[in-house]
Amino acid sequence: MYRSFLLTMGLSMLALSAEAQITEGTKLLGGSVGYTRSTTTATYGNPSLPAVLREQEYTNRNLSISPQVGLFIADNVAAGLSVGYTSRKQTSPYYTGPAPDLYQRSVTGNSFRVAPYLRYYYMPTATFGVFGHLIASYDKWSDKYTDNAPGTSVGENQGHNIGLSIIPTMVFFPVEKVGLELAFGSIGYNRGSSTSGSSIPNGFEDKNVGSSFGANFGFNQLTLGASYYLSR
Repeated sequence: MYRSFLLTMGLSMLALSAEAQITEGTKLLGGSVGYTRSTTTATYGNPSLPAVLREQEYTNRNLSISPQVGLFIADNVAAGLSVGYTSRKQTSPYYTGPAPDLYQRSVTGNSFRVAPYLRYYYMPTATFGVFGHLIASYDKWSDKYTDNAPGTSVGENQGHNIGLSIIPTMVFFPVEKVGLELAFGSIGYNRGSSTSGSSIPNGFEDKNVGSSFGANFGFNQLTLGASYYLSR
């Protein structure tokens, strides 16, 4: 009787362990698409300002696309690649001096990202688990700003950044092939450089190089995501 009980428990644990594996050959699809647009109107009560400067409007637009693919190269181990593109535009009022002439400054920019990654999953049950997300990233970006005031400059900022991060993440499967992901921070290293310059009427160029290392965890770092697991 006792041996039968142990055998039953052992078989149950083996079955649970097998069920909780994400098997080699499973394909992983994910990504995100985002669009935001905001408009802010500021009203200034300073009577010394000309009337045309007392109400000013600021607009921001941002579009981002980031697909992601992966393949389980072993049970519970996935390798993959994510790429990203972001386009942005900002407009704001601008004036150059004592004359009460209001102009507009525009900043347009885009950025690209390539980021291979590696994941290791620990699945205590078939519907819930955690994984460590190791990602190496390369980002390249540029911004161009222009003013429509006479005699003002046209400028451009551009740069690149490389990074390495570890992101602990929880995953929940409400259905067999869909995983909902909740990340709660990261630890990582980044190094980048940038240049900024202006052309008309007085040209200049600045260069900056920097690096950072840090860990950020907490409720204000929560990030939601989802992935589709083919052949799971």
